[in-house]
Amino acid sequence: MDTKLIWKAHIDEMERNVTKTIAALSSLGSSAWGIPMRELRKIYRGVAIPQM
Repeated sequence: MDTKLIWKAHIDEMERNVTKTIAALSSLGSSAWGIPMRELRKIYRGVAIPQM
């Protein structure tokens, strides 16, 4: 095993990807317009969670 192997770079990259995905989802709708919250949750579970 590589004792100098660190997860910080990997975690930072995953955080950037998930943040972009969540920002895209939030632009798809809000409580007043756009995609219903139920559908946004489905997309979140199908896209954002697997990225984590």
